[in-house]
Amino acid sequence: MRDVCIFFNTRVENAGTLSQIGDLGLAPMRYLCGGKTIHLETAGQTVTIHSVASFHKDGNSHTSISTYNLKSSPTHMLKAIASVLVVVPGLFLAVVKLVDYAASAEARKNHRLVREHLTPINREIGTPHIPIRTYEQLSAALAKAWQEDSMNRPTNALIIHAFGNVELNTDPGILRFNPMKLILEGAQIVHKPCSSPWGCLDERMLAARIWETGSGWRIATNANPHTSVVAIRETFTIAQALEVPLLRRGRLTCKCFHQVFVIPRPIAEART
Repeated sequence: MRDVCIFFNTRVENAGTLSQIGDLGLAPMRYLCGGKTIHLETAGQTVTIHSVASFHKDGNSHTSISTYNLKSSPTHMLKAIASVLVVVPGLFLAVVKLVDYAASAEARKNHRLVREHLTPINREIGTPHIPIRTYEQLSAALAKAWQEDSMNRPTNALIIHAFGNVELNTDPGILRFNPMKLILEGAQIVHKPCSSPWGCLDERMLAARIWETGSGWRIATNANPHTSVVAIRETFTIAQALEVPLLRRGRLTCKCFHQVFVIPRPIAEART
């Protein structure tokens, strides 16, 4: 089922002629179903993949998180109406894309690459035996992890192994991974005065409105002392954190809230 959704709801730039014709017919479906445009770059054995929403309300100002060169097309009420009217006729052109997929090894290879690009993964920063010890070390490790993933895959869980309760007051590079779960082992999010032009990490998480809220952690600011709280869940193991179900943002959406977990370092290690 996932392969079918990827086939119908993604378009690869500079694909073969038949695929381009099929994608033209599938444009109304991508418009109505939040489809993506994929850009593939090949340099030797390395394949770099970028993607962006094919159509977005912000149009050209909406770009891929990994490159500003890939932009969305603007949406419009007339386009939405036209898409509803021609979505079924457009599906007939999808047959051309099916023919290209069956006949072209390159088309099948592109499909596999797109599937890998869109498959969320868990990322671990540091290890239980070699944990992160400073904020600067964490920032460098996150930057390295971002640069080394040429596939630019989405992040299911970002697991940070730290030692000594590393304090996260400003963002060391966590938010650009947009993790569904942020699991902090031996690290904690704090709220202190900061000079960063982007603001404190906790304030940015609240402003995004995608992180789960609840009791347990309040951002105390003079400007807004009654602001919402971001939930910090406590678990004993990473496995437990990974098993906690995500909460939907509302009844009419499939999108879920992102979650934050705090896990203490093992006692034996904390004594060393």
